[in-house]
Amino acid sequence: MAGVLILPKFVSVFHKNISFIILLLGYVFVIFYNAQMQPLIADEPIRALGALEMEISGEPIPSMNGEAYINKPPLYNWILLGTFKLFNSHSEFIVRLPALLSLLLFGVIIYYWIRKISDDKNIAFWTAMATFISGNILFYSSLLGHIDALFSAVVFSQIMVIYHHANKSQWWKFFMYSFLLCFLGFMLKGLPALVFQFISVLTMLGVKKDFKKIISKEGLLSGFGFIVLISIFFYFMSHYVPLDTYISNLWNESSKRTAIDHSLWSSIQHIFTFPLQYIIDTAPFSLLLILFFSRSNRLMFKNNRSLMAILLLFILNIIIYWLSPDNRARYIFMLYPLLFYILFFTFYNSAENKTHSIGNIIFRILSYSFPFILGVIYIIENEHVHNNIEVYYISLALALGIAALCYFKKLSSFISITAVMLISRLLFDAFIIPSRTIYMPASEEKRQALEIAEISREEPLAMYFSNLQFNMAWYISEERMQILPIKDYDDEFSTGEFYLIPSDVITDSTEYQSYYTFVRNFGNKKFELIKFKELPPSRKKHGKNDLSSDPRPQ
Repeated sequence: MAGVLILPKFVSVFHKNISFIILLLGYVFVIFYNAQMQPLIADEPIRALGALEMEISGEPIPSMNGEAYINKPPLYNWILLGTFKLFNSHSEFIVRLPALLSLLLFGVIIYYWIRKISDDKNIAFWTAMATFISGNILFYSSLLGHIDALFSAVVFSQIMVIYHHANKSQWWKFFMYSFLLCFLGFMLKGLPALVFQFISVLTMLGVKKDFKKIISKEGLLSGFGFIVLISIFFYFMSHYVPLDTYISNLWNESSKRTAIDHSLWSSIQHIFTFPLQYIIDTAPFSLLLILFFSRSNRLMFKNNRSLMAILLLFILNIIIYWLSPDNRARYIFMLYPLLFYILFFTFYNSAENKTHSIGNIIFRILSYSFPFILGVIYIIENEHVHNNIEVYYISLALALGIAALCYFKKLSSFISITAVMLISRLLFDAFIIPSRTIYMPASEEKRQALEIAEISREEPLAMYFSNLQFNMAWYISEERMQILPIKDYDDEFSTGEFYLIPSDVITDSTEYQSYYTFVRNFGNKKFELIKFKELPPSRKKHGKNDLSSDPRPQ
């Protein structure tokens, strides 16, 4: 009997949330679809190679070509190493899996905190979904196995812990939990976690007008606990690298993208271009900023102290990146939910008729026009479309259905524009990624790396005082399951070993036997896979200036 009474309520709740469930499942599908296809690019091979060399060497810290990697703390490399061992695989999909799962975790954390502070599941859901489908995340960062999704999840939690417990004057939780999360963030990406902690703590203490809490027992003991954790980590690292070098390197990694390391003109340019770029990166829901053209919305916002605190946390944390010329969108993903919370709170609490707001009109127009856009794509890219015609027809049918439902007002504009974005990502996965994979330089580098690995097999192989891109080093090392070291003039050489060497260093063909020739993408520099017949070129004969510089991102 109880089940009969509960069933109608369950059906009602399920029906009410069916759109949300479909959108979430659709998002999960599109970010995993073809996730394995592209070769590793950008920073992906850096993280992967660090973990692989730990697996090969058995050492507890990551290395690159046998040298300790000290640009980032090792937590993400440890996670990747655990993933490799768990699945017994080093495929592109496995390399990207921790980042994809971290992105979904980020969404769960966003929903949890926004629901907690707003007590509104609609605001919570759309804040998370808007973050998911932001242009940069949906069409770029969610394709790659980077640290930033996990780091953003940790730092966003850190900021929300500070905000929530400051509002409740729960100072032990305010300091203790935020410092624990700060340590976790530090272990992922280094000093930026401390910057977010410093700014967010001071912001909320300023809102509460209680800066003395910094020297309270809660603040001092929690800060001391953080220092103890950091000290233990540094003590651990001191067994593998000089501590002064390690700390200096962490500082350089954090400061090199700021105005300190760039010209005044590039810094001024960035100040003016950053806001527009940020709106593009957070589109389409950044268009809701037009809500603040309304005076009543501005007044409502101004009179809400909690909302103003969120705004302060957003502005004061983002301002460093606003002033940093070499900024990347992924560095500030953790601030996206703060912006979207402000926008959706304003939207749902606006006294104006939301149905006819400019934002809704724009979203509906985009939904109506999407089937026509697909028609144009069919005409212009006919060959590509026919390579995966089933996906195209499914996408077109969905687009027509969404436009019809939106027209008859059976579907909200938020749902329709989100569905349009997800269909766009599906088409991107089905048509753009396969085409790009064929022609992108990384695919050629992967092919070259695998051919080098096939020729050298299990014989010793090293780079002679030169570096390949990390993706080539990754594929060579992973295929051979051997570390690919860099040798210089002071190392021992053997006529029985393979070396990867710039061709212009070995002009005398009698000195070596060549097995493979290729052109390194960086600098368009010709390389060869060789074995020396005699001793390698001497320091006297070939100075260091003849050798290639490091082309690889750090």
